[in-house]
Amino acid sequence: MKKFIVHVFTEIFDDDFYNIIQVREKFKSTYKTDIEFNEIEDKFYGLIGEGLAVSSDYTDDTAYFRINLIGDREIETLLEFLSRFEKIDEELDFTKDFSNFDYSDYIQIDSGDVCLDNEIKLKIKDYLLCKNIDFKILRGNEIYEKGASSYWVVYLIAVGAGLSVELIKGIYSLIKDKIYDKDDIKSISVKETVKTFLITEYNLKPTDIYLSRFFKRHESDIIELTYKSKAAKYYIETNNTGEIIKAKKTKFIKSKNKVH
Repeated sequence: MKKFIVHVFTEIFDDDFYNIIQVREKFKSTYKTDIEFNEIEDKFYGLIGEGLAVSSDYTDDTAYFRINLIGDREIETLLEFLSRFEKIDEELDFTKDFSNFDYSDYIQIDSGDVCLDNEIKLKIKDYLLCKNIDFKILRGNEIYEKGASSYWVVYLIAVGAGLSVELIKGIYSLIKDKIYDKDDIKSISVKETVKTFLITEYNLKPTDIYLSRFFKRHESDIIELTYKSKAAKYYIETNNTGEIIKAKKTKFIKSKNKVH
């Protein structure tokens, strides 16, 4: 049985509709299901429509969906949809679960708006198992609909036995028909100094944060990393040696006025 959290916020903008001046927590609940998480996720846009941002992270059996709405919009259709699922009182600690991706080596597949189907994901898992590779796979997604749509699916494979060119080529051979080109599969070694910096700078525990995405700038040694926690998103710029060049925290503000 799979479990998932839905967390809804509303974003209040200034008069120029440029800067967010307030973020209010509107709804949060946990459910269980036998349905695939991407099938649930696909329903959100149709239920809410324009003025929507959805981010998601999930493994095979745990998911976290964060939905941001523009303005103080009603969410009755969303609540009606969620009523189909069995609500549970359990407080899922999704950050602790995802922070178990505590490896130094990662492979990231940027698949655009194309989801890798279960058959492809099983082939990747079988391939890594045959190579005796300790691994975990996290799927992330960002959807923005604020006048101009954007949709991007990311698969992050945490590798515990070390990366190699052979390994990356092997995974690429399995997914090449599902992504745009070989540049959409990237590898990285995340220095321990990065996570140590976050833990120290923001007074966090190792289980408070997890890596959700990275970006290696072209023709540069700058690497952009995005970490997430229950309460915030952390943007880090570093180089190949792990030196911190820039750090930014975006806090998820909570409100006492929530829909239950």
